[in-house]
Amino acid sequence: MSAPVFAAEPAPGSAAAAAREHQLWIDEHARWNAEHLAAARRLEAIAAALRSHATSFDRYGDVLRAHERRFAKEGHVAPVRAAHARLLASHKAARAAHDRVMRETDDLERTMAADFAKADFLPK
Repeated sequence: MSAPVFAAEPAPGSAAAAAREHQLWIDEHARWNAEHLAAARRLEAIAAALRSHATSFDRYGDVLRAHERRFAKEGHVAPVRAAHARLLASHKAARAAHDRVMRETDDLERTMAADFAKADFLPK
């Protein structure tokens, strides 16, 4: 049985090598374009979640407002103080999650502005 025959690599610097490299660029750009469109769909889902009032972040807001009403009704009694202490840890976690979303949003916005909106990928 004979060994399989593979196409020889084109000589570096040859027209065939340049054509092969160019085709790889075309294929890679097409993949990037598909990935950008998929990313856009993912970002649309994220934006919809941010606009939604069905997230745990929004339910946390409901808990805060309920606590405020309870405080106004019952005063600063022991059970309300205990609930207030429990809310402190929750509030720190909510603040950390919010800050992370804001940092990552800022980073994506900077990347889009610097690398895609204004960058000129055309050869000079």
